[in-house]
Amino acid sequence: MKNILFLLVFIATVSSCSKPFPYKYQNKEQTIECSQIDTNLIHEALYSFKNDISMYYLKEIKGIKEKEELNFTFSYNQYIYNGAKGNLNFKEIASTHTLLIINELKKEKNLFIKANGKNKLNYQNDFVKCLVNNIQHEEMKNKIIDLIEVDYLSPEVMAENYRATTFYTKTDTNYLMFIALDTFYQRLLDLEIPENN
Repeated sequence: MKNILFLLVFIATVSSCSKPFPYKYQNKEQTIECSQIDTNLIHEALYSFKNDISMYYLKEIKGIKEKEELNFTFSYNQYIYNGAKGNLNFKEIASTHTLLIINELKKEKNLFIKANGKNKLNYQNDFVKCLVNNIQHEEMKNKIIDLIEVDYLSPEVMAENYRATTFYTKTDTNYLMFIALDTFYQRLLDLEIPENN
């Protein structure tokens, strides 16, 4: 009985010592409704992606009321083709906060898988399927679904399509979240990032 009590006290002590995740963007609008994943974490991943892209390509547009959104729109247009092709220095783009997020995303069951020695987004994951099924642009949604069915989907294959549909990412956060996971977060998994950054 004493051993069981000691074990329970030990587990409670260790659990209480772990630091909570340092969220930065929880005051931003929650726009992803798929619930098959830690929604706070995926929310954080979306806004951290937007911030990293904005900071990497453009620091500020002066005198514009909606400059945060314009920064991202301009920066995303610069990012998307080469980001999808994998022709960028992702370690240089990713903030320290994003590196913390990727370490947490690694813990999400089956969100990413290994294929040919590289990490890739698992298109069969329930959360990813939910994102795809909620993409508003019907033609793009159907194209992604068709490519998943024939096991031919990859960010490299979709690079030109992603570039041609940048306008839709302004209002369709499911599409943007899918692209962020497919072109950005999966690339960070292949970098050597220490667990404690």
